[in-house]
Amino acid sequence: MFALLAASSAKNRPLTIQIKNFTCVSMLPSLMPEFNCSSSKVRGQASMYVSLLVTQPVEELSLQVDFDIVKKDNSRISLMHAKLDGCQQLTSASKNKLLAEVYERIFENSNFPKACPFLANKVYTIRNYTITLDRIPMALPTLTFNFKLKLFRAKQLFGDVFLEASAKY
Repeated sequence: MFALLAASSAKNRPLTIQIKNFTCVSMLPSLMPEFNCSSSKVRGQASMYVSLLVTQPVEELSLQVDFDIVKKDNSRISLMHAKLDGCQQLTSASKNKLLAEVYERIFENSNFPKACPFLANKVYTIRNYTITLDRIPMALPTLTFNFKLKLFRAKQLFGDVFLEASAKY
């Protein structure tokens, strides 16, 4: 578990973001033999790292994105459930503000292509992806959230990402 501690400029309240779980699983090792996720602290901020390798070009990519708040009783409030064309998301800015923010940061910190295909036998990485406080709403309550991402090629699931983190004052 990694923590991020910083002061909110508006309220001068300390905000701690803890990454509790960050995992990537290849669901189709013959296509994606390498799919790794890890987190650490870089310059006092929670930072995430992703590495993946595909053995065949990925010319068609579909995404299923789920973003939930986890309540104290472990029930969930869904903030987002979306099925997206991953190739289209690479080439154009998302109309969803939250996703546009995520994609912008991914491109800043990765060697991901700006359009499909993902090339065969090339290692793609996201390095030092940080959750920065300037992009978090000032009125963010204490909460735990889950982010799930499923990767599909031709309707076949080949990758699964799970992130659980919490924000506390």
